[in-house]
Amino acid sequence: GVGLEIKKVAEKIEGVEEKIKGVEIKLSDQSLTDKDIEYWRDEKIALRKEKDRLGEEKNNLIQKQSNLIQKQNAIINTQSNSEPLPRFKYDLKEDNNDKYR
Repeated sequence: GVGLEIKKVAEKIEGVEEKIKGVEIKLSDQSLTDKDIEYWRDEKIALRKEKDRLGEEKNNLIQKQSNLIQKQNAIINTQSNSEPLPRFKYDLKEDNNDKYR
């Protein structure tokens, strides 16, 4: 279901975060050429965009899950409202009066 999809996206986000950390480590290397630095900066930008996209996907899925829960609750409420309330076999006041007679 949607919960599983959210979990999968969250795992993808974690994977991208790990890659970003790896790129940051590479960028901290003093021996990089300007070309290398440019490459890894572009790579980091691309990873951040991917992380943002996945974050948006995750939020959409959370919204979808929330909507599904609201629909389920609405159905449950409709069902419970349509069932007649149980009737007491006798009036409670009469019962209390009977005890004290």
